[in-house]
Amino acid sequence: MGKSKTVTGQCKLCLRDHVELRNSHILPAGLYRLLRNTSKGENPNPCFVRDGVEVQTSYQERARLLCHDCEQRLSTHGERWMFGNGLKGDGSFPLASFLAESVGRAWPDVPEELYRAATIPRINVSAIAYFVASVFWRSSVYPSGSSDLQVSLGPFEEAFRLYLMGQAEFPTDAVLTVTVRAMSLVSGLVEWPSKLKRFQDTHAHSFIMPGMGFKLFVSRNIPAEIRWLCFVRGQGHPLIFSNVLEANIAQRASKALNETTASSRRFKLQSRTRP
Repeated sequence: MGKSKTVTGQCKLCLRDHVELRNSHILPAGLYRLLRNTSKGENPNPCFVRDGVEVQTSYQERARLLCHDCEQRLSTHGERWMFGNGLKGDGSFPLASFLAESVGRAWPDVPEELYRAATIPRINVSAIAYFVASVFWRSSVYPSGSSDLQVSLGPFEEAFRLYLMGQAEFPTDAVLTVTVRAMSLVSGLVEWPSKLKRFQDTHAHSFIMPGMGFKLFVSRNIPAEIRWLCFVRGQGHPLIFSNVLEANIAQRASKALNETTASSRRFKLQSRTRP
């Protein structure tokens, strides 16, 4: 195979002009590696369900967005810690272990288990926040045309860019909630960053990855009942441990699979035989 064509332009993150743009992953490459299954001797590629079609593919969503330096920035400041401590392909889950070994729940009267990440030294709060913010930001600046990428940070997009560049604090008009998912049959499922229904005039987005779930609220008038749960600015960096997400994820996955057509299932089988 020949070398890929060099593309130059403006990096979406650092805004430098006339730089070589990498074919950047919208979802981090480490996530795709995590989804591959190499233990069964079959097609290791993950299955995707999109618009009623189920297909097993090695395709990874990319675009010419970032320069080399900015790709390294995203990796160094968030991705390395997340994929080193999140749910792994062998079933180990260091972050969940950190919670299990901690003193206990921070707010016993709250139905879900809520911990103060600030009291657990092995949890890198800044790395988690940076990683999640980068995923939502990348989804927002991704060229339009994909039905899966429905995140729009709108007027707050620039504030997130400055934060990712280290030129500003986490945006004041944003709240990030972080949930560690209880282990279940659907722990390894992923849901692309997407919009949720508006809550009290607040725009909400969601992202689900193996072992964890995130919500990002953006508005100049975020209600206090949401703000206190902010992983970045909430007291003690509140971190949720819950099994509530699993039932909802399983229900959505079942519905999506049931909507796949017979022809899409045939396409899936054919894709397995392709070289």
